[in-house]
Amino acid sequence: MKNFVCSILLLLFSFTLYGQKSLEKAKELGITTSFSIYNYTFRGLINPYLTWQKGKTNLLLGPTLLVASNNGLNTAKSPKLTGIRSSFRYIPAAVARRFVFHLASDLIVQRIVDRWDANAYDERIGNFADFRYQNIEYLIEHYLGYGFKLNVGRRWYLIKGVGIGYYLSKLKGNELSANAPEVENFDYRGYSDFGFSWQIKMGAGLSF
Repeated sequence: MKNFVCSILLLLFSFTLYGQKSLEKAKELGITTSFSIYNYTFRGLINPYLTWQKGKTNLLLGPTLLVASNNGLNTAKSPKLTGIRSSFRYIPAAVARRFVFHLASDLIVQRIVDRWDANAYDERIGNFADFRYQNIEYLIEHYLGYGFKLNVGRRWYLIKGVGIGYYLSKLKGNELSANAPEVENFDYRGYSDFGFSWQIKMGAGLSF
């Protein structure tokens, strides 16, 4: 939880510093889909964003919506709002007006809540019983990579990128049932995880 809060503050602080250097007006509005794979876990996100530009650097900021995963997602709402994404892009040089290459740094901070409805054998009553379980994951991802922007009209563009990075995860679990069954070898204590991951993303946007 402490790392999660610090990441939020760092993201907001970076945005504030960026804004103090004669930040130009917002230039682009868009949406990207991204897919991350790390430690046998797959996650699919949708990220609407707004872009600010100054010189050869861009700042992208927007919410994160979790739409696909092989881990959890048993809540009633999907897609669901889980966090925010901040991206810095550096454009070394525009090869052509239609095709633009950029380097990117992406920071994603999420709080993911999953609830489980399950049935297990209760040792106390000698029969099966229903119970509910909830876990909360605080997830931080940081990627470095590159991408391409293809202008398909006066204002519209397509974008694609790849990146590699790392993740920090803190998982907490708890039993929600009023009378939780006594299940042998069932452990819902939380744990922390760290590792490396990779990401691909694609999207479209509007320049104004």
